[in-house]
Amino acid sequence: MAGDLIPVVDGLTLDLARGCLMRGAEEVPLRPLSYEVLKYLVENRGHLLSKDRLIEKVWQGRAVSEGSLGKCIEEVREALGENSKNYVRNVRGRGYIFEPEADARQPAGDAH
Repeated sequence: MAGDLIPVVDGLTLDLARGCLMRGAEEVPLRPLSYEVLKYLVENRGHLLSKDRLIEKVWQGRAVSEGSLGKCIEEVREALGENSKNYVRNVRGRGYIFEPEADARQPAGDAH
């Protein structure tokens, strides 16, 4: 069902019915919590999300450290590919923002 697919970036889609990230017909490996972090970021694209809000929405009241969120962000960036730091940005001391359109505004050069 087309309503169950959310475009992410660079040919990647979230398949909500299957609960996975897809590149074309191929599933991109992602742990369930990392998928949930990506899903929440994508659903709120363009909005700055605090670490506390991400933890609250994804872990739903379970006690976790910021390190767990950091690991999920790292896995999400790995799944999204080499330009992922341009679209999943850390706003120091405030949280994360998913802005895939920001990549188009970045000057060409070393993105690492």
